[in-house]
Amino acid sequence: MVNLLAEWRKCTVRCRDRLDINAPKQSLLWCYTRAMSFLPFFSPIPTFNAGLESYHYETSLLAAEEHQYLLRAGRRKHHYIVLIPGKQVKLAVSPGEVIESLEGQPAIISVAGLGSSLLGAAAFAKSLERHFAKPVVAVIVHYGLINLQAGLTRAYWGLSGTKAAQGGVAAVAPYLPNAEDCEALRLLLMDENMVCTNLVGHSRGALVIQKVLNEMVQAPPALKGASGVVTLGAVVRLPGWIHARQLVGEYDWQARAFSDLTIAHESVKSSGHHLNPLFPGHLSLELL
Repeated sequence: MVNLLAEWRKCTVRCRDRLDINAPKQSLLWCYTRAMSFLPFFSPIPTFNAGLESYHYETSLLAAEEHQYLLRAGRRKHHYIVLIPGKQVKLAVSPGEVIESLEGQPAIISVAGLGSSLLGAAAFAKSLERHFAKPVVAVIVHYGLINLQAGLTRAYWGLSGTKAAQGGVAAVAPYLPNAEDCEALRLLLMDENMVCTNLVGHSRGALVIQKVLNEMVQAPPALKGASGVVTLGAVVRLPGWIHARQLVGEYDWQARAFSDLTIAHESVKSSGHHLNPLFPGHLSLELL
């Protein structure tokens, strides 16, 4: 409890600095977005599940022009978002477009979880780009409301990672990514011209990475020189040929819905599932 109160005090200071609003207003905003995380059907932002992801990711890092650019874009028309330090975000349909935008630069590949909206995928990638000062390519994944509500229901009823592991595929079936999303990541990793420094997944995004890598017998071309895989808010079983670091918040009940907690991982004290530093209990990228 002491740790949570300390985190709340730090959060209010961050909010005053970034948003120029007082603590009572931020408290109301926190309660509102917390409610939105349980009621994604009523998201006020006109893009699928963006209300939910505005809580989990620091969407305020995106410029107003970038917000509008992403909100106007059709979700099913693009598979990637390219972020390069000092440049505006750019959507891409194919690995070829991604590599052309990168102009030979190595990049981090990120896979966000939750909803997933263009806004959330871009915000997660933007956080990584700011933290590492490197280009980031976000793979856009598509989850339906049924998947999302199934996850919340399982977490409410206390389905732990151990139970999920014992139940096999049937236990985690509602969380399995669709073939289109896996193919987008697979094509990017298999491209000879793509150079990936790290592969980072958050929440259900880690399941996309798990499914794609476990179907490969050796490291794909893009990962030949990579440092490895990092998962946040999820613990997944990955092949032995890849180095993995997996972090889960001490209070991350959502990760219990689809994680196998018998696998080696790091438990981060006083942290939950979200990565947004504007709200208390966030899982900090400073740990990377």
